[in-house]
Amino acid sequence: MKVFVVILTMFSYEIRLVIFSLDFTLLRLFIVFSFLRILIRNEYYIKKLIPLDYVLLFYFLSSGILYSLLWSFNTSSIVFQLGRLLDLIGSYYILRNYLTSIEDYILIIKYFAIVSVVIAPLFVFEYITGLNIFGLLINGNLTVSEIRENRVRAKGAFPHPILAGSFWAVLFPVILSLKNYLRKRKEKALINISIVSILIIVFTCSSTTPIIALAAGFFFYLLYYLRNEYKRIKYSIIFLLFSLQLYMDNPIWYLLMKIDISGGSTGFFRYLLFDRFVSNWKEWLFVGIRDTYHWGESYNLPSIGLRDLTNRFVYEGVNGGLIRLIMFTVIIIMAFLYCESLIKVKDKEKSAVMWGIFGSLVVNFVNFWGVNYFGQVEIILWFTILAIITSYAQFRDI
Repeated sequence: MKVFVVILTMFSYEIRLVIFSLDFTLLRLFIVFSFLRILIRNEYYIKKLIPLDYVLLFYFLSSGILYSLLWSFNTSSIVFQLGRLLDLIGSYYILRNYLTSIEDYILIIKYFAIVSVVIAPLFVFEYITGLNIFGLLINGNLTVSEIRENRVRAKGAFPHPILAGSFWAVLFPVILSLKNYLRKRKEKALINISIVSILIIVFTCSSTTPIIALAAGFFFYLLYYLRNEYKRIKYSIIFLLFSLQLYMDNPIWYLLMKIDISGGSTGFFRYLLFDRFVSNWKEWLFVGIRDTYHWGESYNLPSIGLRDLTNRFVYEGVNGGLIRLIMFTVIIIMAFLYCESLIKVKDKEKSAVMWGIFGSLVVNFVNFWGVNYFGQVEIILWFTILAIITSYAQFRDI
């Protein structure tokens, strides 16, 4: 699992080995060798599947079929989806197989905490100098970082600054929760330093979405101390959103346009993308739509137009129609319902970790409105879902 953590956080997705015209990233090589280990050593640890396991598997397979159908099953679409399925199903199964308890999950989170401490200075270096030291692993040279509104946007080994910030924002709540679980002084010191490191990493990414997601994760963590009032808080938030929708002249997602924390935010683009997605629902309803550029032709947008699908829900609908969007939404709803059961665990220390896992899911949900995961960052979503499943399987009778 240490290798898995290092691959996700310290090596670019661009590093790959080409075998017979097929791309094998470091993650795919890890998956292949992990499967070989499972087969050779007969290490099958999954004892029982739960409903969310089956829903996830159906989503993975159906999304691949629907995307290929959208592109008329041409060779490139099939090869692309096979690679994506290897990444998702492969990493999901391997983690599901080896993370058999909440203790296993906590151990791998500690690995992430260690890595955050190691790479935070590298993000600071990139933010100050505008040079990405991780570029040395790709082409042997320091790469120049992206600059927006005169601010460097550090990205480390990730494909994009917003993805780097989103990745670490997802881990923030569960690392926070370990403060209530770990007892050794050195472990507590590691968690405290990791918390500061993640704050530094997210800040140096200079992106609004990760900052908002981080704030949401911290706010949700604080609600742990009001966990007995969780239902009232949940229904109050739902009531507030409905009230806003009734009060506002514009739809609720109009608020996306008003958010700008880092400076130079593309809030209008995100609002317009979702708004056009809703108003043009007939175009993507069946199996999706190949191109969304025309959705923004009447607006003064960059050359890419509305092709940049910076919203996960839009991405699901555009690339697989209503079926794929519903499947994805069902997964999120089921995960939330499982989390609501998990926070009732009687063990106080473990319940804090359960709350941290719940917080990570909330951060994912917030991120979905401003970014679509790809590359190694997509794995962190399923890693969160996996943690929920593993925990639920262990504590479902409590």
